Amino acid sequence: MLVGYGRSNSRILSMGLAAVASLITLVGAPAQREGAEKGADFTAAVARADQLRAADRLFPAARAYREALALKEDWYEGWWYLGSILYELDRYDEAIPALERALLERPNQAEVPALLGLCHFEEGDYQRAWLALSQAMEAGIGQLEGIGYVARYHYALLANREGAFELAGRLLAELAEAGHGRKPTLREALGLAVLRIAALPNELNPELRAPVLLAGRAAAAVAEARVELAENLLESLVHQYPRLPSVHYFFGNFLAQTNPARALEEYEKELEISPDHLPARVEAAAEYINREDFDAAIRHGEIATKSHPDSFAARHVLGRAYLEAGRVDEAIGQLEAGVKLAPDSPQLRFTLAQAYRAAGRPEDAEREQQEFLKLKALTSGNSP
Repeated sequence: MLVGYGRSNSRILSMGLAAVASLITLVGAPAQREGAEKGADFTAAVARADQLRAADRLFPAARAYREALALKEDWYEGWWYLGSILYELDRYDEAIPALERALLERPNQAEVPALLGLCHFEEGDYQRAWLALSQAMEAGIGQLEGIGYVARYHYALLANREGAFELAGRLLAELAEAGHGRKPTLREALGLAVLRIAALPNELNPELRAPVLLAGRAAAAVAEARVELAENLLESLVHQYPRLPSVHYFFGNFLAQTNPARALEEYEKELEISPDHLPARVEAAAEYINREDFDAAIRHGEIATKSHPDSFAARHVLGRAYLEAGRVDEAIGQLEAGVKLAPDSPQLRFTLAQAYRAAGRPEDAEREQQEFLKLKALTSGNSP
């Protein structure tokens, strides 16, 4: 019994509640029937759309998915299939909003931002393509076959266009190693990356197409561990195009492990052609350190830091050269500047720890050593 009500009032209240319940039932019955009918309509619409898609009847399938989505707007699969079909039909401007809605429904799906990025790429909106493909890569799209390959390839193209040549080259080499190295499009993209040409394939100067394709064939052979073929192609490349920027740098990198003396010659040739070629300058300085020619290493390192003061690689190699030459305070200055530029570099932390020890600063050395070990663990244990 409710507090404050007598028995009679309680009966009246109970009768009133029963009447309200009856009224709700009467009012709700049509709504329930309408919901059931709508559910049945949606189920039928989905079946029709799926059948059309399975039959590869893409235009009517797209219409059918739109009809189904009008009945259930939060249907993720419908937005995904609609976006996929519109992409296949080259209707990228229509696919984009469908895929954006699919991404809203399930933000952690790798396939959706991948396809969205490809649509933006085809529309020429490379900034949005980069953002979407970056999201797809973070979500693991690169581990998938099919769309994973296409997304990874286009992500590498955009990285190369932005001047991230090492990233682009690594991604493309992984694709070549995985069995895609014979594809002409992949070879062309590899050629652009190893020759450090910041352009998409369709933006390439026609005069550069032949050396780019030759460089791409060589890069694919390197990735596939076909060493003899790679060396022959690289010899041909430097012979045919001796004044083309980055050809000698590319050959030098190939030779670095097996013939460091010849590699150094190639780096020096590169610097004659392109004095501002930072990677060649850094590699030359590193090889001079290995040869204990510290004066030459310091000369190259100082040129590199003067022309590229924001390069942590330049700061690192000059710091190493100073340290090996016994110029410890100067080494610490360069290495500390490098750590500010790249605090997550385990190599820099390792060398800075060595410099602090040489300077008699054990506490600072231990701190940097611990940072090195932490970063090394995070970067899969790469050695310094």
